[in-house]
This record gives sequence, C-alpha cells and structure tokens, in this order.
Amino acid sequence: MLSAILEKGFGIKAKPKAKKAQNSKQGTKENKVNQGSQHSQKPLTKNDIRALYDNDMPSFVDMLPYTGYDSETGTFILEDFYSRAKVYTISPIPTEGRDTASLMRYRDKLCEFIENTFHEYSANEGQWIIQQFTCDDPNIDKLADRIQDYVTDHAKDSAFSNRFVEDMRHHLKGIANNRDGIFKDEVVTNAPFIGAYRNTKLIVYRRCTQSNANDPDFSPAEQINEVMLQGIQTLKNGGFQIKEDTPRDFFSWLLAWFNPDPDFDKETFHRWYDDILAREADGELPIGDALCNSLVRGYPRSDNKNNCWWFDEKPTRFLRIGGLRSVPRIGQLTGEVMDGEVGSGNET
Repeated sequence: MLSAILEKGFGIKAKPKAKKAQNSKQGTKENKVNQGSQHSQKPLTKNDIRALYDNDMPSFVDMLPYTGYDSETGTFILEDFYSRAKVYTISPIPTEGRDTASLMRYRDKLCEFIENTFHEYSANEGQWIIQQFTCDDPNIDKLADRIQDYVTDHAKDSAFSNRFVEDMRHHLKGIANNRDGIFKDEVVTNAPFIGAYRNTKLIVYRRCTQSNANDPDFSPAEQINEVMLQGIQTLKNGGFQIKEDTPRDFFSWLLAWFNPDPDFDKETFHRWYDDILAREADGELPIGDALCNSLVRGYPRSDNKNNCWWFDEKPTRFLRIGGLRSVPRIGQLTGEVMDGEVGSGNET
C-alpha cells in the first residue's frame, strides 16, 4: 500500500525485496553487481540540483512583481526584467480647520496629476498602472532623528541636546509599543489613541509589451523618469510633500507589511533586516525570486473561507470596489469628512 502511494504521489518506486542467496558465491556475485551499478550512476548536474528546489505549488511571493533595483536609473525592475516602477511616499495634508475651497484645490491638483501626466496607450504599447497604499507607520521614534537634525549647529552634540533627544526617543517608543493606546477617544473617533505616522505610498508602473522590448529606441526607465519628473513637480506645486523611496525605504515597508508579528522581538527583527537592506540597497539586492522570498520570513497562507490572507497569523483582506453611486467626498478615505447631508442639522 505504501509503495503504491509513493509511486503515484511522488514517483518513487520501492525496491523489490531481494531473494536470499542460495550460497555464499551467489551472494558475493550479487554484491559485486550492485557495487558496479552504483559506480555507473551519472554525477549530479546543476539542473539536477536546481530541480530539487523547483516548486510547482502556488506561492504568495510568486505574485510579487519585484526582481531588483537599477541604481543607475533609480527604477525598480519588474518580473519580466524589462518593465519598470518608481515608488514615492506622500505625507498627509492636515485637513483640520481647512475650508472647502482649500480642499478643492488639493483635489483639483491631484486630478491634474493623473490626467496630464499619464497617457493612455494601445494594447500593444503597454500601459501605466498607478497604485496607492495608505498605512500607519508605528515607528514614530524616527521623529527623534528629525529633532536631532533640527538642533542648531552651536548646540549639536551637547550633553543637553543629546539627553533631550534620547528622552524623546524613549518616550516615543513607549507610545508606539502601547498597542492598546494611551487612552480611548470616546468623543470623536471612538478608537484608542495610538502613536503612528499616516503615510501614503504611490507606486507607478510602466508595464511593457514584447513590441516595446523589440524597439531598440525605447527605454522604459528613461520614459518613467521623464514622466514622473513632470508629475512630481505638478504635485509639489499643489502643496503636496512627496519623497522618492530608496530600495531600503520601499522594501522595509514591504517587510513590515508581510511580517506584522515576527516570532522574535519586533524591534530587533526590523533593525536586523533594515541593516541587511541598507547594505544590499547599494546594488547588491537579491535578483529575481530571491528578492521577494527574502521579504517574507513566515509562511503566508490564503483563506478562501474568510476571504483573506494570513501573515504571521494576522488576517489581511484586499477589498475591491465594484462601483460608486455618487462622487466620493474630498478626503473620503483618509481625511476628516462630514457625516450627513450639509444643512440637514445631522452633520457630525
């Protein structure tokens, strides 16, 4: 029974039981034959070793499109080793106390960025893809580094300045590590007050086709750099604060997303991996599948029943919006919005 399962499932054939030797001469002859067959086996090749690591099972990391970073052009290389991407971090715009006209100007500038920067191509010319991720970064102790940079020259490295910066770093780490919140806001948000940075990642892809690859005069890296130079200037003119991500910035963010609860101290885990990414970001990043595999330390699993992915036994769900019945309000996802119709008396 076991041999049938091994042969059917894994292609392993069980060796037939050897008959007892009738005499010592016959046994000696069989041993010599077996030794000769062992020496006649072919040596292992590189393809044989590579086949040991081939996995036909679907994997989460196979869905990630990143295979490397080109430091000369400042672009991320995608899975076809030709298409390119650029990543930016946009700081949030305070909406408290802003009048509607101010918010509309930000909205209009963002629409101008999308409509005037990217051109629609035919199917054989590839396409532009824009992704936006809004997330909270709990590493607010980085604010201590900004405080240290803010210190004037005559006070830098003084005993008072260094002590103040370290006290602030300790204070901010305490806030960040308190995941239950310092207190609960029962008036406005009805949620715990937790220290975190609200950031938005803007990822722009220039997807290419075989027709693009066959064109010797076309360079996706040059095109995306030229287009985004104009686009980023449009956003900055509109009052947006935007910064281009380095490989360390981007892959550290992915690392925190895919490893939300590592099996050892979280601070040590991210500091250790950040140091590795910092060294590899200088052109020594892993190439191909090795890059994405290095970003996921655990074993992600899909859950069809609950319609989610599990990372470190924490659920993550991707939601799709099929359609909108009305135009979304400014700041619908990330800003302060009014709940209720204007003038109805039910605004909150």
